[in-house]
Amino acid sequence: MYKNQRNAIQRARISSGLTQEALAERAGCSVDSIRKYESGERRVPEDILSIFQAILNAPWLHGVYLLERTDTLDELIGRRRSSG
Repeated sequence: MYKNQRNAIQRARISSGLTQEALAERAGCSVDSIRKYESGERRVPEDILSIFQAILNAPWLHGVYLLERTDTLDELIGRRRSSG
């Protein structure tokens, strides 16, 4: 999903100067989860997204993340309709 571009979580984390390991430790989740959230392999639960928003001091994170997810869904739906 985000193979060639950074998603909102990754951009916020990098802007904050945190590693995936540091974010995972502060948020109380695994590094594997952070990697999957950033790659788009796993959807971020609302409560975790709020925690990231606070840790990363990124009040825009929730809205931008949801917008990116919506754009990706629209692309997938469009592709399926085109090929079907």
